[in-house]
Amino acid sequence: MKNEIVHLCALSCAFIVAFLLLCGDVGAADNARDRGRPVQLVVRNISPGQDITDHEWGVVRMEVGVEKRRAPDVGKKLKSKRSPLRVKVDGREVSCYVMGSDTGYEGKNAYAYRTLGVRLGTQPGPRTITILYDNLVRTIPVNYRPSGQIEFTEFYDHQAIFGKKPVSIRWLGCYLLRESVKASVNGEPVSPDMAASVDMQEILDGSISPGERLRIGANSVKIEAVDIMGTKREKELVLHYYPDNRVPLGDAFALNLGVEESKSGPFYDAVVEGGSLVKKREFNMPPKPERIGSETVMPQGKAVLGWFEAVDRGESVITTRQKQYSTDVPREVGKARLIVYAGPPRLKTGQHLEAYTAETLFRCALPEAWQKVRDPDRDRKVYGVAAYQTSREDKSAMRAFVEFYASDSQAGSLTADDYVERLLQAERPKEQPAAVAWAVKAFRGVLERVQPGRAPAAPRVVATTVAGRQGKTVERETSVLTRQKLVLFKRLSLAEKFVVVPADAGFYVIGFSGPVTDAEENKDLFEAIIDSFQPLR
Repeated sequence: MKNEIVHLCALSCAFIVAFLLLCGDVGAADNARDRGRPVQLVVRNISPGQDITDHEWGVVRMEVGVEKRRAPDVGKKLKSKRSPLRVKVDGREVSCYVMGSDTGYEGKNAYAYRTLGVRLGTQPGPRTITILYDNLVRTIPVNYRPSGQIEFTEFYDHQAIFGKKPVSIRWLGCYLLRESVKASVNGEPVSPDMAASVDMQEILDGSISPGERLRIGANSVKIEAVDIMGTKREKELVLHYYPDNRVPLGDAFALNLGVEESKSGPFYDAVVEGGSLVKKREFNMPPKPERIGSETVMPQGKAVLGWFEAVDRGESVITTRQKQYSTDVPREVGKARLIVYAGPPRLKTGQHLEAYTAETLFRCALPEAWQKVRDPDRDRKVYGVAAYQTSREDKSAMRAFVEFYASDSQAGSLTADDYVERLLQAERPKEQPAAVAWAVKAFRGVLERVQPGRAPAAPRVVATTVAGRQGKTVERETSVLTRQKLVLFKRLSLAEKFVVVPADAGFYVIGFSGPVTDAEENKDLFEAIIDSFQPLR
């Protein structure tokens, strides 16, 4: 009986212990249910031993979350537990920010993920990433090999710039060797301004001031550098520059209308008034990176750009409109008034005119392939540029020049009218001694028999308007002798035009000469040079 009592007591104790253990299991299950039953901490997009090269301006994306073994009841939303989430890199805690989140069900598992942005440092090399979340820990060793990045921050390719205000082109660089950075505008080197923040040495915040290197029409801006992995990086941007809101006929360009949000707006479009410009289309581009405080961020949404083409001479107005919601009445947020003019003709070589700037004196455009000489008469205080189709020594080839005569120049002409009078006097017959006159007449007679020619046309003067200023144009003909053989010469008639424009403390002269036989063919070329002229005094 005693043994039975002992055996019964043992069974009772075992039952009590089993009951207590079962109750404990039930409590633990309830506690797990209250906690959302996190089973494992999962890190996606990064795996142990991975070489990480992709990043967004020094920020590496990783998805961190928890997965539950059993799906919750149907119709019940997954509730992720708000618990601390920390990230350490090589044992040191680093700041991170949430770039997105994702929750849902997949098979029998429920998941809740956060997309984190984490900085892995300024130098390449091995890293140990430690994720701490809801009392769970995950450690992942990786090899950080960041590639260099270069991006222009405000302008899009083929975007137009209007007006004469100073142009500053901002850019961002990441993981670049600072001493290797080079910049150029239209192939001409320019010194870029660069600065790095104290807490993010891998980011270079730079700008370029092209100044007078910008020419009318298309311009190429390029940044070149070597990144910290030894790879050459470069970024090129084409900008269209119209300082006087005058667009050559046939040009096409883009305008940035604004950045749209995907759903809530604002929304942008552009309308054109006038027949000289047409809007061909609108298209979307990813927004440019922005610097907000010490962070470099990629804005959400899309940048809306309009593509326009100059199709006829005249004036047009491009109006940019915005509406906050799709049902709103659009309101005007920007307006550009543009004049389309006959642009420079294409030369026989297939090249166009190229812009030229003479310091603070003037701007103009000259044939791109011609030989150019800067300030050929600087010693006489005449400043400008001369362009020769072949060479300066070839007197029979076409040439064009734009010059500024200072009031104290040594050219012998103090005013624009004096210069015009000198041009006319040069064609008038001068009195000569009888012997000299007889010799000249005899030489001309012999020359006429060898190379007959017609009498030159009389010079003429007409009033003209250039760049809004009243001036005078002198047209005349001259002749030059060109050697054909050792003792044989050929006389070539040249057509010359001189446009004289007044200025402060001096005057401008735009000149052009070429064979008379090609005068009509070259008429458009000379008119294009005059049309491009912009006096700065």
